[in-house]
Amino acid sequence: MTIQQQGAVDIADQEKQVAEYLRVHPQFFDRHTELLAELRIPHPTRASISLIERQVVILRDQNRQLRGQLKELMAIARDNDQLHNRLHRFMLALLETDSLDVLLRHVKEGLHAGFAADAVAVRLFVDANQVHASDPDLCIDRTAPGLAPFMRALQNGKPLCGHFACEQLQPFFGDKADAIASVVVLPFGKGQPPLGLLAIGSHDPERFHPAMGTVYLQKMGEVLTALIRGHIK
Repeated sequence: MTIQQQGAVDIADQEKQVAEYLRVHPQFFDRHTELLAELRIPHPTRASISLIERQVVILRDQNRQLRGQLKELMAIARDNDQLHNRLHRFMLALLETDSLDVLLRHVKEGLHAGFAADAVAVRLFVDANQVHASDPDLCIDRTAPGLAPFMRALQNGKPLCGHFACEQLQPFFGDKADAIASVVVLPFGKGQPPLGLLAIGSHDPERFHPAMGTVYLQKMGEVLTALIRGHIK
């Protein structure tokens, strides 16, 4: 080791000792208040500032960060309130329906208008003669190609969000599946198999993703399950 290297090691050891001493004896500056004004600390925009000035700068930065976090939390709270209100109005409209056709129309119109869905599809795993509905694609075999990943993942009754291959989305969106960049699939009922599935698609690849919250979606699925069951023979 060269003399210069040894000197650098000695300085580093001394700095560690000073730092450790100050951590162990926080009252040091209470006994030496004059040092607070005398110590000079490098500053990115000025030559140097006192320790007190540096503390003020740090506190201002922390305060600015806290204000930013508070604004974000307030924005999230407002968004949640707006989402809750939209969902509440949506559910009330569904409760007033008196037929499966009207119910399904309200589901699609409500999700398009109130939740900016680009595509909505309801699929039920029942025989066509068990329901009175005009949608020829409503009833589907649960073993249809593309549905297997959804059936396995939805056994716990929770929504499934993310990106899926075009062929997996075709049972829901047909020839428009290639335009869907992200999707959330809600089960109607828990267990294997569910009563059916609701697919909500978006052209935005970031709209639905695995890390997103699904509490509201799960509640919506539970209400829709109860309403749909009332229209099945």
